[in-house]
Amino acid sequence: MLISTAKIMDAHTLELLEFDKVRGLLAGYSATTMGSELARQLEPTRDVEKIRRDLHLVTEMVEALSMGLSPPFGGVHDIRLLVRRAAIGTMLTAEQLLQIADTLTATGAFYRYRMRLDGRLGKLIELLAPIEDLGALAKTITGSIDGRGHVMDSASPDLAEIRHKLTDLEERVQREIKKLLRDPALRSILRYPNATVNGDHYVLPVAANHRQKIPGVVHRTSSTGETVFIEPTAVASLSAERTILKANEDREVRRILRKLSAEIGKWARHIDAALFVMGQVDLVTSKAKYARD
Repeated sequence: MLISTAKIMDAHTLELLEFDKVRGLLAGYSATTMGSELARQLEPTRDVEKIRRDLHLVTEMVEALSMGLSPPFGGVHDIRLLVRRAAIGTMLTAEQLLQIADTLTATGAFYRYRMRLDGRLGKLIELLAPIEDLGALAKTITGSIDGRGHVMDSASPDLAEIRHKLTDLEERVQREIKKLLRDPALRSILRYPNATVNGDHYVLPVAANHRQKIPGVVHRTSSTGETVFIEPTAVASLSAERTILKANEDREVRRILRKLSAEIGKWARHIDAALFVMGQVDLVTSKAKYARD
């Protein structure tokens, strides 16, 4: 039986026994990084009471598995570092917050799993007891960030308004470009009859010898020097508006991410407690699966 406690055998003896290989085999059954770490840290012990308690837990888990009641590790990530960063005021990224949301949703699955366990599995029920259902906290994240890591318009009225203005501005730019391209005089000086995009700017491919015939900003020149890519003045003024709106959008997105990160920070102690228990449950489950095999 493998028990995590103070070392009672020296490293050389454990090496001779190939004890690390046994720990590696056990870690291979783990569903999470946390459980795998615990498996690789196990040491022999002479604490008889602890051995009995842990054997009892493993026996109960073997019974639970035989009843088709495997712990719900789906969606569990090792978010310990992220939670610590949130607790000290760090702004997490949208992708990091989604990882946290997945794990918080899993706490609800663990809570319901405990409710389904037979009353005879008392030690296992007791081990799972500290896990709270933090699904509501997960929904505060998924209500603002979609599955692609994109902060949604619904995250705040200000963000929705800014993006509405950006959409309207984009339509104005497109209308202006189409109007210019319908002008026969302008079309006659273009190298090809459509606009292209250079960064965030719509530019027209003007023959270099006709550069002075269209007012605007030159963004680049072709490698041959025969074509200059010009953003017409009317479009450039709209681009300046868009730059301001994009900055406002970025500022609002960051405010939302900071707010969500701060909320995770407030719940850090509860999340850490759940993660600790999930790791312990993963270790017990790994032992039970190893025992059955």
